[in-house]
Amino acid sequence: MIRSRIRDSGAELGERSHLGKQIEMRVPLHMHAKLELLYRSWVTYWQTPNWIGRDGKSMVVGFDRQTLEPISENHTILMGDSHTQNPTSTIVDSVIPSLFSRFIIGSFYQPLDSVQEYFGEGVAFYFAWLQHCSYHLVSLSVVGVIVSILQIVDGQWDHPIRPFFSFAVMLWGLFVMMTWRRRSNFLAHKWYVAYIQNIIFH
Repeated sequence: MIRSRIRDSGAELGERSHLGKQIEMRVPLHMHAKLELLYRSWVTYWQTPNWIGRDGKSMVVGFDRQTLEPISENHTILMGDSHTQNPTSTIVDSVIPSLFSRFIIGSFYQPLDSVQEYFGEGVAFYFAWLQHCSYHLVSLSVVGVIVSILQIVDGQWDHPIRPFFSFAVMLWGLFVMMTWRRRSNFLAHKWYVAYIQNIIFH
């Protein structure tokens, strides 16, 4: 499609066309090997092979961002402090946690750096928001279950504790939005993006 003629539903940007000569590099839209690796470690995160060479909390899968080399199957890459500008990588022996631990950890941590590199900042910010909100919903859901149990035990929907629960939800929402702004600013700085965080929830 890039090289074929416009009348053949192409872009006519081959090496011989006027505009095509000005193109410095052509890259494929999708790289199957990277997409397959991201799919396995992101969608089927609980499987044991996906935890070889990973700690489950790192934002990168499949390769070390410092050296761009594949991670050894006998080691894991532990990223440095996520709040530092240049995280350091330390290689330690790999320890694969239990299935329950893998399922819980993988539910709240996503390879956002790898998602950003492959799909772009917009998609990565969307999943970063989902991760952030899901993480904070755990505490609110515990309180909600307690309130529901009290309503069932007392047999009345309009329980006296509901106004306090509503106030707690309001404070929770404020806290989530404040921490999200800090998190989105951190990710925007890390990915060298200045405008994406202003598009989402502003």
